[in-house]
Amino acid sequence: MSAVERVAVTSTCNQGKHRASLYGWPGAATAHEEIQHTYEAWSLEGIENQLAGSLSMVSKQHVKLAIGVAVIVTSVAYLMFSGATGGTMYFLTVPEVQQKLAALQGEPLRMAGKVTEDPIEWDMRTLALAFVMGDAQARLPVRYHGVKPDMFQPGVDVIVEGRIGRDGVFVASVLMTSCPSKYQEDKSPTL
Repeated sequence: MSAVERVAVTSTCNQGKHRASLYGWPGAATAHEEIQHTYEAWSLEGIENQLAGSLSMVSKQHVKLAIGVAVIVTSVAYLMFSGATGGTMYFLTVPEVQQKLAALQGEPLRMAGKVTEDPIEWDMRTLALAFVMGDAQARLPVRYHGVKPDMFQPGVDVIVEGRIGRDGVFVASVLMTSCPSKYQEDKSPTL
């Protein structure tokens, strides 16, 4: 048989395979399978199957991505909300506290001000610290139990957290010194 007749026999999809195997042509079965595969790939049904498979794969990837993004956004929103509302305390100055002293007694608050030049009482054995915060117009006594910050001294800006007692003394549970906003040159003579 000629090569044209062999192509004609192998191109008939279902019958070609059987005819080719009857005549004993080598490679006819694989040629039939290649034609069948090409036919399935280019038929409307084959294209639909390929699109459905790729769409389901893309859909699965999009679903996984959407779930991951939703978890991250929810976590960040929760952390922002709980951080913003859970530990909210007023940040007041000493004059503001003096004006609202009766209303603020017993309430947790945060106060900022300078340590006055009044004497500072520090007991190293019990870690008890007593000092006065404020300025020329408003002053408030403060008691604190804990380690005294290294930079603590008269004239330094401090932030205290705690409550005002019935006696009008601020009982601090946290004492922090503020860093100066500008570094000044040391005016002591150098050797």
